[in-house]
Amino acid sequence: MVNKLMNSLQNNQVVPGQRLTRGEMKDHHQRCARQVIAGVEEVLHITKVSKVLLFSDVHAGCHGDICGYMEFEQDFEKTQVLKADRAAALKIIDRKHWFNGDEIVSRALQAAGAGQDQGSLAVLLTIKQL
Repeated sequence: MVNKLMNSLQNNQVVPGQRLTRGEMKDHHQRCARQVIAGVEEVLHITKVSKVLLFSDVHAGCHGDICGYMEFEQDFEKTQVLKADRAAALKIIDRKHWFNGDEIVSRALQAAGAGQDQGSLAVLLTIKQL
């Protein structure tokens, strides 16, 4: 998560310019989603690959018995404009019919008997970032 987003999400009082403006909060995740889509589509075209497995901050929260990344959910609950932006970004990404990486990992953890072990999920997501 970028610093400006984190500062805005957690209402950190920082140097001016180090938080998203109210206008930026309305479409930050949506702009990022569109940039990811453009980049992935370029790679898909070059490689002729047809399937995408995406790990993303917009795949968050619980949907039924499957949970994605949950670390900052309490902050999103306090910042409704960012929560709405993230939900709109998820709709943009979902239209691509890509595989949700968090969902696949969560289902694998359940199948292995680990349930919704956020520690295991965090370790896997940290490895992904390396």
